Amino acid sequence: MVSEGLSRSLSLEKNGGFKKEEFETRFDGLRFIETLVTAHR
Repeated sequence: MVSEGLSRSLSLEKNGGFKKEEFETRFDGLRFIETLVTAHR
């Protein structure tokens, strides 16, 4: 699930439609999801 989002961000970077702010927001979201998943374990 997390790797899917990362690969999606990388593809955006290759296409040139990539902004640092956009990546940071997405990374925070991924970290938030990761925290939830870890908490459930």
